[in-house]
Amino acid sequence: MTDETITAHLVDGRVISVPLAWSWRLSDATRAQRANYQLIGDGLGVHWPDIDEDLSVEGMLHGIPAHRPRPGPVRKKEPSTKLALKIAGTNLGDAELADLLGRRLIETFRDSRVYHLEPREGIRVKAAIDWIILSRVADVAGIASLLWLLFEKVIRPRKTMENQMGLLVAIDQERGLQWLLGQDLSEREAFISDFVSKVSEFQCTERAQVVFRETTADLETSDIWISKAAHGGEKRTAPANNRLHPTAARRRTRPRVSKKR
Repeated sequence: MTDETITAHLVDGRVISVPLAWSWRLSDATRAQRANYQLIGDGLGVHWPDIDEDLSVEGMLHGIPAHRPRPGPVRKKEPSTKLALKIAGTNLGDAELADLLGRRLIETFRDSRVYHLEPREGIRVKAAIDWIILSRVADVAGIASLLWLLFEKVIRPRKTMENQMGLLVAIDQERGLQWLLGQDLSEREAFISDFVSKVSEFQCTERAQVVFRETTADLETSDIWISKAAHGGEKRTAPANNRLHPTAARRRTRPRVSKKR
């Protein structure tokens, strides 16, 4: 074997030669790797264990190059630019405080769609729950900073050891992608660092698109979610039975509720 050709001497006296370029693995290999070969199949082929390459005598006779193509460059999956954030004020104990949280949420995420939970009559919910729909996320750290600012302005000044108020931020609760500010996390830098790390990784998965698609479908087809606008307007979404959507039956965004006794 030379840097240009592979030559084989057969038992019947024939000598065959093929270009080394037939095999990109051999072309890229070192001389030591090329020199380490083994005859396989009773001499019907050659195997190079260092580079996991095989050439058959039959292939060389008929002019058939090594069939395995050179792998192309690894293409990094583009991260999802969409994100649905569930925001819940926990243990608020005050309807006015819940309204304040909703208003501050809209003001903070002015360019986003915000859905506010308004349960049906006779149903009691133990937390103020909203969804933020971000159609384009360019700065995950910036989103984390805004969420912490919301916690600092609304929850922290009113939080005591007795009431245990908190701000729940969730993206995929089924997989544990959630944070409880004020209880599990009480330091800004710790939250931002953890949020950026986990959300950036999540956005590069196929599940990120599935979760966003199913969440928005549920919000748009349920009559308990009100679309809020920064200017104070609101729009109640159409009842689910007036729309068709393949994922509408899966109520991923419904909160846990209990009937008022």
